[in-house]
Amino acid sequence: MHDLEAAVMELMWSYDHAVGVRELADDLRRNRAVAPALVAKLVNRLRRSGWLRRELVDGTYLYEPTATRREYADRLMREALASGRNAASAFVIRIPSARAVPGPIRCVPG
Repeated sequence: MHDLEAAVMELMWSYDHAVGVRELADDLRRNRAVAPALVAKLVNRLRRSGWLRRELVDGTYLYEPTATRREYADRLMREALASGRNAASAFVIRIPSARAVPGPIRCVPG
């Protein structure tokens, strides 16, 4: 996922309500120089990818996440594993974030 798309998702999870592109763009612009049109494009891409859903309310589309952060991370992990690339590296990325394994991680063939 693109860095800006990840920033959009982080903001989406921080809200306790569905948001429009304008509110999202205003909040993103506090830390980044980003045009509202680009935010609209990213939100629509995330919706088409299934990460966001939208509802038309009083003539404005409001968006909200379709999954929690944890479900999002799990989906990314499944996609990485299904891609056929180096599955072991995907686990190395995920395990330290859970703080489940002390010390270095080794890949053991098997």
